Amino acid sequence: MAASGDHALSCPRCGAARAPEHRFCGVCGAALAPDVGLFLAGLGLPVLQGYGQTEAAPVVSCNLPGAVRMATVGRPLPQVEVAIADDGEILVKGGLLMDGYWNDEAATARALAGGWLHTGDIGSIDGEGFLAITDRKKDMIVTAGGENVSPARVEGILCQEEAIAQAMVAGDGRPWLAALLVAADGADGEAVA
Repeated sequence: MAASGDHALSCPRCGAARAPEHRFCGVCGAALAPDVGLFLAGLGLPVLQGYGQTEAAPVVSCNLPGAVRMATVGRPLPQVEVAIADDGEILVKGGLLMDGYWNDEAATARALAGGWLHTGDIGSIDGEGFLAITDRKKDMIVTAGGENVSPARVEGILCQEEAIAQAMVAGDGRPWLAALLVAADGADGEAVA
């Protein structure tokens, strides 16, 4: 067991290394796999996921100590409004928004239509105001029947199976979805198919 002064640097339950002097781990920029967040929290290191983008100066929402909901990016910051459009797109309003894109009035008009920043991200807000990011709008699959499908969500569900290491879902404009699957190490490839 490694030690620093009088402080042990391993988890008493699993022996994994940890740094007890850290109060939290801030995560932003990309989605954090829930199992990684749970692992870090199990080591006593709370994970505070946040969300934002350059056009929103840049933080929109964040989990805060004592108010963490795993698999979300927290509640909107004070004086920031977040809404979900009919197509699932996350919309942001508040004094934190950009004035516009440099020398690109058309792009500015699209991004700030109706006074809301159209983020291009797909998400949901739960009953307690926690925001969850589920996909990128441009990545959505629209089937031949007009159904909008989040490939990231389907891929995530598939990859929860121990035998599947990676998944890619396709089917835009088709009446069905198809998935390309990569078997996990030690898994029977034929069983995955």
